[in-house]
Amino acid sequence: MKWILLIFMLIFSASLSAQINADRMQPPIDTASTLIIAGNQEAEIAYNNGVQFLNSNKFEEAIKAFDEALSRNAQFVQARQNKAIALSSLGKYNEAVTELKKVIALAPTNNRAYYALGVANYQLNELEEATQNFSDAIKQGYTDYTAHYLSGQASFRLGDYIGALASFNLALNMNATSWEILNDCGSTNRMLEKYNDAVADYKKAIALNDKLPLLYNNLGSALRKKGDFAGAIANHTIAIQLDPQNLSAYNNRGSAYIDDKQFNKAIDDFLKVVALKPDYAFGYNNLGATYMKMKDFDKAQEYFEKAIKMKPDYAEAYANLGSVKEMKHDIEGAVNAWLIAADLGYSGATQFINYYKN
Repeated sequence: MKWILLIFMLIFSASLSAQINADRMQPPIDTASTLIIAGNQEAEIAYNNGVQFLNSNKFEEAIKAFDEALSRNAQFVQARQNKAIALSSLGKYNEAVTELKKVIALAPTNNRAYYALGVANYQLNELEEATQNFSDAIKQGYTDYTAHYLSGQASFRLGDYIGALASFNLALNMNATSWEILNDCGSTNRMLEKYNDAVADYKKAIALNDKLPLLYNNLGSALRKKGDFAGAIANHTIAIQLDPQNLSAYNNRGSAYIDDKQFNKAIDDFLKVVALKPDYAFGYNNLGATYMKMKDFDKAQEYFEKAIKMKPDYAEAYANLGSVKEMKHDIEGAVNAWLIAADLGYSGATQFINYYKN
């Protein structure tokens, strides 16, 4: 299913996320009718009842029916597999994993079971296992593009951007009209600092869906990385026009305005951010950073302190507070703020502490 770039002690928050289509997270349901087999009619009848419940989203009832089938035939692979799907639909992923491993032990070439296992492990944040499960599903003949797509999602979350891009491209080869895949290709290329490719991906996604604020927001962020601040501002503005409550778009446009040295417009955007979300610490930090650029150190300190109030473990805000206190010649206060920043894990503060302590 979020990253912060720290630059020269003035830290601007930005988020990058690859979007997951929730509908595609559900494994396919085997809805094929089952013949009543003489000698084991009760298991077959219970199984067919379970399928009907599953198709009606009555998952608890489906599980009971599949359990009845399994009590009469423990080797009933489809009953166990569909029970796992019902468990996943209820968010009971650990139980689903247990059932799917039993399915695979009984049917080692069952590609749908490997795929469903990958989905369950993905939801459990067992990402390495998930990528292996999706790979096994593909090796066993699973042909739907979602196996590549979700494998890419897992690789992205693991920080394996080269692997993620390879998986997304394979998914795109199978479904060239998916704006979701193109968007995620763009986000992966951004992480790989291939900004031209990211821009191209986002533009292709927009050509397929020109009403989605997310895509314009992401395109704006990629253009900003290229130094095209006017283009970034224009696309963040479109995102805001499509969704006037889009906190991320205001935040990102404010950052682009800072890069373009339009500080008053940046202030307006960051004020909108904290108006939309009064407890958003990053918005207050960005306001402080903007006022630092404008050399209004009193205002900068006010907003850095607000950021810390909202998020007491906000190391970067403490680092910025140290910088503004230094500019106000409060060296003791600056060092104290940097010490807190360092204790909270911001290593960049150490050089400033050492400068004044030596």
